Amino acid sequence: MVPQILDALLAPLPARTLATAALVSRRFHEAASACLRVRLLQTAALGTRELVLECHAPSERRAPSTSCRSAGMGPLVGDARLGGWYSRFAFEEAPEREVLLDEDELFAQLCVGVSVVQRGPARGLFMSYTGVGDGVLRVWRTWLSDATAGRGDVLWADPWKSVGLRFAVEPMVLQEPVGALPRRRPLSDEPAVKYRLRLEELLVRTTQVLLALDKATAQDGARTAGLPLKAAGGCSVPVQMVCLPFQEQKPLQRPPMAVV
Repeated sequence: MVPQILDALLAPLPARTLATAALVSRRFHEAASACLRVRLLQTAALGTRELVLECHAPSERRAPSTSCRSAGMGPLVGDARLGGWYSRFAFEEAPEREVLLDEDELFAQLCVGVSVVQRGPARGLFMSYTGVGDGVLRVWRTWLSDATAGRGDVLWADPWKSVGLRFAVEPMVLQEPVGALPRRRPLSDEPAVKYRLRLEELLVRTTQVLLALDKATAQDGARTAGLPLKAAGGCSVPVQMVCLPFQEQKPLQRPPMAVV
């Protein structure tokens, strides 16, 4: 097949379909990878859409969403594959969270959700809303101590490291409650502490942003045509796998038939 024809056939396909088509042959894999590379670079410009972040304690049902602006994209240290690329986002106004750990408490938790939205005419109204990723951050006591000394790393909201947050951490003075009785036992090895966390950067795996944009575009088309909205179909091949070298599939070896 002529490469130009193959590129034209693959260009309109959604990312999930491209991931499956890449398994057909080496030529399909190269064409699908090139198409995905272009799309990943284009995700930096969200167009009329924007990316928003929600970050709140589990005890809070919801929190105001924070608008994010693109700050570039690229691989993390030592990983140059497209599947390892991350879109970086900064904040117009850096949101802050306070974390309180009681005595002998090892960690606190923060619920995180990232979405691609299209704002409506009224404030707080979204014309479209597509989830990108969510999860729960565990903010460990030891991490907080290291972060105040400038050694804190990115906190990831999921095991696949699709969504991560970078914080600036500042210790706070913990005020004793008014009328509290004096302590009659030795202080714990891990006393109660309080910190202020200021969000500095949001990291989202670029392939996740691409899948969310594909889904949002499909929903817009269905809404315009008056069709019922359908959930995006699953894909047996992760989009990240398309960025790996193509491997030939070995034929299945059948055991010899027994002679009766």
